[in-house]
Amino acid sequence: MVLKDFQEKKEFERALSSWPVLIFVGLLLALAAKHNELHQAETPWAKFRPLLHFNIGRLVSYFVLGGLVGTLGQSVTLSTKTSGYMSIAVA
Repeated sequence: MVLKDFQEKKEFERALSSWPVLIFVGLLLALAAKHNELHQAETPWAKFRPLLHFNIGRLVSYFVLGGLVGTLGQSVTLSTKTSGYMSIAVA
């Protein structure tokens, strides 16, 4: 009886955890449908331009953040002992 209750509880928790995902997907689909409804008359280039801007922004931000993290990493030096411990820990 206890095992059955436990299994039912696990199934309920699994079902409950999927609701936020379903709600999010539903809202996202509604938003996409509304956007397509409002922008039907646009040319293919006009539809593509926001995607291009988004991806260029991602590339630029990764480039800048990578440079900042690289500069920070270059300025931090570890002692030989600490470097050895880290090599052992990673292996």
